[in-house]
Amino acid sequence: TQLDRTYHDMAYDYVTGRLYGLISEEDGSGYPTTEIYTINIGSAYVDETSGETVEAYAETWIQGRGGLYGLCITVDDQGTIYLLGTNEKGKTELWTSYDSSYGKLFKKAMGLDAPIDYAQSITFNHNNGKLYWAQFYPTSIENFLTELYVLDVAAGTYESVGTLSGETCGLFAPLKPETIASNPIYQ
Repeated sequence: TQLDRTYHDMAYDYVTGRLYGLISEEDGSGYPTTEIYTINIGSAYVDETSGETVEAYAETWIQGRGGLYGLCITVDDQGTIYLLGTNEKGKTELWTSYDSSYGKLFKKAMGLDAPIDYAQSITFNHNNGKLYWAQFYPTSIENFLTELYVLDVAAGTYESVGTLSGETCGLFAPLKPETIASNPIYQ
């Protein structure tokens, strides 16, 4: 099975070895909804007869979240999933996962006054334990808000640490060798 959905963002979970894909859409009545799938990245193979690579990805539904139009996703060192998007009133919100007997569920972690629209990116920096958001929001045809924020979920705060030159669709913090050596989930 090929991937048959359009994903806004993807995030890799080092704890479980899973790749998560995020899709968001409206349910037909204007109510936003977000769905997360795991993507089996280990099932691709080479067909011995034709020599062609067969991308036999499998998708498994993990969770849906009504009321949030998720635009970006990331996962921290504990396996917590972070979703950033807008609620049904267009306000920016960050949601986090928690484990339950039903699997992963989500709760609102914080609201943000900074607006959000179009492609965004959020990443957990495994080297310093911080959560970063590359904001993009058009204010007119030629003007955009493009800030790099650090989000402090525990305190419910965020601060700008710089301005970006444009829309950032793939924010990623590479692992440093000392981070890999100090934590068994990366090995």
